[in-house]
Amino acid sequence: MALKVDDPRLLQVITFLGTLGIYPRDFYETDDRLSILLDEEYISNLPEMKNSLIYIRKVVRKQVDIVFFSENLKRFCEYLFYPAKIRRIEIRSSRKGKILIVHVDFWQRGLALGAKSYKLYRARYFISKYFPEIETVYVQA
Repeated sequence: MALKVDDPRLLQVITFLGTLGIYPRDFYETDDRLSILLDEEYISNLPEMKNSLIYIRKVVRKQVDIVFFSENLKRFCEYLFYPAKIRRIEIRSSRKGKILIVHVDFWQRGLALGAKSYKLYRARYFISKYFPEIETVYVQA
């Protein structure tokens, strides 16, 4: 599946990552943050990417997060909500479709949600796109 991007800043980021041999799967962007979704195979390149994130932050003028994709839903949720520790994942059926409930400890709820619930909205976007049977995502303490 080809990634369609019309923003010149994101094209510059894709080109830069391509020179490192890293090809992003997807992006999630808000006013002050950019999340880059990469395949799990690039986890070994993470130490090299840390230095590259400084350049990417200057290009997009936003905070930049790296998130890894996994076909395993539980592992993907762990990547999306890192550094919060996920206790369990529950999938419930509703009239509209399936609902994914991510259970975390009470004191880790802020870590799981992120500032302005950024991580929750990012998780809803990526999970609904790559796991279409799941309608929405909730975080529960």
